[in-house]
Amino acid sequence: MMIEHPFFRELRAELAARREAAPLRLLSDAELRATRDPALADALEAWCAEPTTVGLREVLRPLGDYWTNLPFANTVDAIDAAMLAVRSPMPEEELAP
Repeated sequence: MMIEHPFFRELRAELAARREAAPLRLLSDAELRATRDPALADALEAWCAEPTTVGLREVLRPLGDYWTNLPFANTVDAIDAAMLAVRSPMPEEELAP
């Protein structure tokens, strides 16, 4: 099952624009695992509907331990940063130099 939620697509696009390979790979891994794990698929869909930092860490827990694996934590944090950009885009006038 592919995650079809609009937020998930926007998040992928934001990470691609940032050229964030590891976070995109982690999202792909989560999506692939969700094809075999209906509970994870449901959790990802629920997180997309209401994305939060803590929710992100929880939904990705089956793929790694945020608190003991620094590279995994950094990858999750990159997804979190992109998530915040998608959820709260800066108005165009604030982006101008």
